[in-house]
Amino acid sequence: MVDATFKSVARGMHAAKEEMLTVGGHEGSTFHHYPRIPNHCVFCGMDRPNISSEPANRVLICTGACGVGKSTTTRAWAKKHHGAIIDCDFFTEWIYDPEFPHWQPEEETFVASLTAKVARHYLDAGMPVAIDNVWHAAGLEKLETLLRKQRPNLRVTMIHLQCTLPENQRRDHERVPGDRMNERVAIVRKELDEEAWPPQVRTIDTTHLSVSELIAVIDEE
Repeated sequence: MVDATFKSVARGMHAAKEEMLTVGGHEGSTFHHYPRIPNHCVFCGMDRPNISSEPANRVLICTGACGVGKSTTTRAWAKKHHGAIIDCDFFTEWIYDPEFPHWQPEEETFVASLTAKVARHYLDAGMPVAIDNVWHAAGLEKLETLLRKQRPNLRVTMIHLQCTLPENQRRDHERVPGDRMNERVAIVRKELDEEAWPPQVRTIDTTHLSVSELIAVIDEE
Protein backbone atom coordinates (compact mmCIF):
# COMPACT_ATOMS: atom_id res chain seq x y z
CA MET A 1 0.00 0.00 0.00
CA VAL A 2 2.86 2.38 0.91
CA ASP A 3 4.72 1.54 -2.32
CA ALA A 4 1.59 2.17 -4.38
CA THR A 5 1.03 5.53 -2.69
CA PHE A 6 4.67 6.52 -3.23
CA LYS A 7 4.47 5.60 -6.92
CA SER A 8 1.25 7.58 -7.29
CA VAL A 9 2.85 10.68 -5.73
CA ALA A 10 5.95 10.25 -7.89
CA ARG A 11 3.79 10.07 -11.03
CA GLY A 12 2.01 13.23 -9.92
CA MET A 13 5.31 15.06 -9.38
CA HIS A 14 6.54 13.95 -12.78
CA ALA A 15 3.30 15.18 -14.39
CA ALA A 16 3.66 18.54 -12.65
CA LYS A 17 7.25 18.82 -13.85
CA GLU A 18 6.17 18.07 -17.41
CA GLU A 19 3.54 20.84 -17.16
CA MET A 20 6.23 23.27 -16.00
CA LEU A 21 8.70 22.34 -18.73
CA THR A 22 5.98 22.81 -21.34
CA VAL A 23 6.06 26.58 -20.87
CA GLY A 24 9.17 27.20 -18.78
CA GLY A 25 11.93 25.87 -21.06
CA HIS A 26 14.43 23.18 -20.16
CA GLU A 27 14.99 21.91 -16.64
CA GLY A 28 17.19 24.30 -14.67
CA SER A 29 16.46 27.14 -17.05
CA THR A 30 17.28 30.59 -15.66
CA PHE A 31 14.48 32.22 -17.64
CA HIS A 32 11.79 33.71 -15.42
CA HIS A 33 8.85 31.95 -17.02
CA TYR A 34 5.76 31.32 -14.94
CA PRO A 35 4.73 27.67 -15.26
CA ARG A 36 1.20 26.88 -16.37
CA ILE A 37 -0.59 25.37 -13.40
CA PRO A 38 -2.94 22.50 -14.34
CA ASN A 39 -6.64 23.07 -13.74
CA HIS A 40 -6.64 20.08 -11.42
CA CYS A 41 -4.23 19.02 -8.69
CA VAL A 42 -1.96 16.26 -9.98
CA PHE A 43 -1.72 14.83 -6.48
CA CYS A 44 -5.36 14.61 -5.33
CA GLY A 45 -7.26 15.22 -8.56
CA MET A 46 -9.31 18.09 -7.10
CA ASP A 47 -10.12 21.10 -9.25
CA ARG A 48 -8.06 24.19 -8.55
CA PRO A 49 -9.73 27.58 -8.01
CA ASN A 50 -9.65 29.89 -11.00
CA ILE A 51 -7.24 32.42 -9.49
CA SER A 52 -6.85 35.68 -11.37
CA SER A 53 -3.41 36.72 -12.55
CA GLU A 54 -4.28 40.34 -11.70
CA PRO A 55 -4.28 41.37 -8.02
CA ALA A 56 -7.37 43.12 -6.65
CA ASN A 57 -7.14 46.64 -5.29
CA ARG A 58 -10.22 47.20 -3.15
CA VAL A 59 -11.05 46.61 0.51
CA LEU A 60 -14.24 47.30 2.48
CA ILE A 61 -13.83 47.52 6.26
CA CYS A 62 -17.06 47.35 8.22
CA THR A 63 -17.59 48.13 11.90
CA GLY A 64 -20.69 48.50 14.03
CA ALA A 65 -22.43 47.09 17.09
CA CYS A 66 -23.22 43.42 17.47
CA GLY A 67 -26.15 42.42 15.27
CA VAL A 68 -26.28 45.67 13.29
CA GLY A 69 -25.81 43.79 10.00
CA LYS A 70 -22.05 43.75 9.39
CA SER A 71 -21.91 40.09 8.31
CA THR A 72 -24.92 40.45 6.02
CA THR A 73 -23.44 43.59 4.47
CA THR A 74 -19.92 42.26 3.92
CA ARG A 75 -21.26 39.01 2.48
CA ALA A 76 -23.52 40.84 0.02
CA TRP A 77 -20.73 43.24 -0.99
CA ALA A 78 -18.24 40.41 -1.51
CA LYS A 79 -20.73 38.48 -3.65
CA LYS A 80 -21.40 41.54 -5.79
CA HIS A 81 -17.69 42.17 -6.36
CA HIS A 82 -16.69 38.48 -6.65
CA GLY A 83 -14.50 38.83 -3.60
CA ALA A 84 -14.01 37.29 -0.17
CA ILE A 85 -14.94 38.16 3.39
CA ILE A 86 -12.79 38.07 6.50
CA ASP A 87 -14.86 37.49 9.62
CA CYS A 88 -12.46 38.59 12.33
CA ASP A 89 -14.38 36.77 15.08
CA PHE A 90 -12.68 33.57 13.94
CA PHE A 91 -9.26 34.97 14.84
CA THR A 92 -10.20 35.28 18.51
CA GLU A 93 -12.77 32.51 18.94
CA TRP A 94 -9.95 29.98 18.49
CA ILE A 95 -7.98 31.43 21.40
CA TYR A 96 -8.29 29.51 24.68
CA ASP A 97 -5.50 31.30 26.52
CA PRO A 98 -7.09 32.79 29.69
CA GLU A 99 -4.41 35.51 29.67
CA PHE A 100 -5.43 36.80 26.23
CA PRO A 101 -6.88 40.37 26.47
CA HIS A 102 -10.32 39.83 24.96
CA TRP A 103 -12.29 43.00 24.13
CA GLN A 104 -9.24 45.17 24.83
CA PRO A 105 -7.20 47.47 22.53
CA GLU A 106 -4.44 44.86 22.45
CA GLU A 107 -6.88 42.40 20.90
CA GLU A 108 -7.73 44.80 18.07
CA THR A 109 -4.04 45.39 17.33
CA PHE A 110 -3.49 41.63 17.20
CA VAL A 111 -6.52 41.09 14.97
CA ALA A 112 -5.53 43.97 12.67
CA SER A 113 -2.16 42.33 12.06
CA LEU A 114 -3.72 38.96 11.22
CA THR A 115 -6.39 40.56 9.05
CA ALA A 116 -3.88 42.50 6.95
CA LYS A 117 -1.88 39.34 6.29
CA VAL A 118 -4.94 37.34 5.19
CA ALA A 119 -6.27 40.23 3.10
CA ARG A 120 -2.98 40.41 1.20
CA HIS A 121 -3.36 36.81 0.04
CA TYR A 122 -6.95 37.33 -1.11
CA LEU A 123 -5.96 40.51 -2.96
CA ASP A 124 -3.00 38.74 -4.59
CA ALA A 125 -5.46 36.12 -5.82
CA GLY A 126 -7.55 38.82 -7.53
CA MET A 127 -10.33 39.01 -4.93
CA PRO A 128 -11.60 42.26 -3.37
CA VAL A 129 -11.92 41.88 0.40
CA ALA A 130 -14.70 42.77 2.84
CA ILE A 131 -13.66 42.80 6.51
CA ASP A 132 -16.19 42.33 9.33
CA ASN A 133 -15.35 43.20 12.92
CA VAL A 134 -16.31 45.45 15.83
CA TRP A 135 -13.51 47.95 15.23
CA HIS A 136 -12.89 51.03 17.32
CA ALA A 137 -11.22 54.08 15.75
CA ALA A 138 -7.67 53.11 16.79
CA GLY A 139 -8.10 49.56 15.48
CA LEU A 140 -9.46 50.81 12.16
CA GLU A 141 -6.56 53.20 11.68
CA LYS A 142 -4.07 50.47 12.57
CA LEU A 143 -5.61 48.12 10.02
CA GLU A 144 -5.68 50.79 7.31
CA THR A 145 -2.01 51.60 7.95
CA LEU A 146 -1.01 47.94 7.63
CA LEU A 147 -3.04 47.48 4.45
CA ARG A 148 -1.61 50.59 2.79
CA LYS A 149 1.90 49.59 3.81
CA GLN A 150 1.42 46.47 1.69
CA ARG A 151 -0.29 48.36 -1.15
CA PRO A 152 0.09 52.16 -1.11
CA ASN A 153 -2.54 52.66 -3.84
CA LEU A 154 -5.12 50.36 -2.29
CA ARG A 155 -8.69 51.61 -2.43
CA VAL A 156 -10.00 51.32 1.15
CA THR A 157 -13.61 52.03 2.12
CA MET A 158 -14.36 52.17 5.86
CA ILE A 159 -17.91 52.26 7.13
CA HIS A 160 -19.52 52.42 10.56
CA LEU A 161 -22.98 50.87 10.44
CA GLN A 162 -25.58 51.91 12.97
CA CYS A 163 -29.33 51.85 13.48
CA THR A 164 -31.72 52.71 16.29
CA LEU A 165 -31.25 50.69 19.47
CA PRO A 166 -34.67 48.95 19.22
CA GLU A 167 -33.89 47.95 15.61
CA ASN A 168 -30.40 46.80 16.60
CA GLN A 169 -31.85 44.66 19.40
CA ARG A 170 -34.48 43.23 17.02
CA ARG A 171 -31.81 42.23 14.51
CA ASP A 172 -29.69 40.70 17.25
CA HIS A 173 -32.66 38.64 18.42
CA GLU A 174 -33.14 37.28 14.88
CA ARG A 175 -29.70 35.68 14.98
CA VAL A 176 -29.24 32.07 16.06
CA PRO A 177 -29.26 31.80 19.87
CA GLY A 178 -25.53 31.09 20.09
CA ASP A 179 -24.70 34.31 18.23
CA ARG A 180 -26.96 36.67 20.16
CA MET A 181 -25.19 39.31 22.25
CA ASN A 182 -28.30 40.49 24.13
CA GLU A 183 -27.37 43.19 26.67
CA ARG A 184 -23.92 43.65 25.10
CA VAL A 185 -25.60 45.22 22.03
CA ALA A 186 -26.37 48.41 23.96
CA ILE A 187 -22.90 48.46 25.56
CA VAL A 188 -20.99 48.16 22.27
CA ARG A 189 -23.34 50.55 20.49
CA LYS A 190 -22.70 53.22 23.16
CA GLU A 191 -18.93 52.68 22.91
CA LEU A 192 -18.94 53.12 19.13
CA ASP A 193 -21.28 56.13 19.22
CA GLU A 194 -18.74 57.87 21.48
CA GLU A 195 -15.76 57.11 19.23
CA ALA A 196 -13.94 59.96 17.50
CA TRP A 197 -13.98 58.46 14.02
CA PRO A 198 -11.39 59.70 11.51
CA PRO A 199 -12.86 61.59 8.54
CA GLN A 200 -12.38 58.66 6.13
CA VAL A 201 -14.89 56.56 8.10
CA ARG A 202 -18.48 56.91 6.84
CA THR A 203 -21.27 56.42 9.37
CA ILE A 204 -24.36 54.99 7.69
CA ASP A 205 -27.76 54.68 9.36
CA THR A 206 -29.21 51.38 8.14
CA THR A 207 -32.49 51.54 10.08
CA HIS A 208 -34.62 51.92 6.96
CA LEU A 209 -32.26 50.54 4.31
CA SER A 210 -32.51 47.18 2.61
CA VAL A 211 -29.30 45.25 1.99
CA SER A 212 -29.28 46.13 -1.72
CA GLU A 213 -29.88 49.82 -0.92
CA LEU A 214 -27.03 49.78 1.58
CA ILE A 215 -24.61 48.20 -0.91
CA ALA A 216 -25.55 50.89 -3.41
CA VAL A 217 -24.78 53.60 -0.83
CA ILE A 218 -21.42 52.01 -0.03
CA ASP A 219 -20.45 51.87 -3.70
CA GLU A 220 -21.47 55.48 -4.39
CA GLU A 221 -18.00 56.83 -3.59
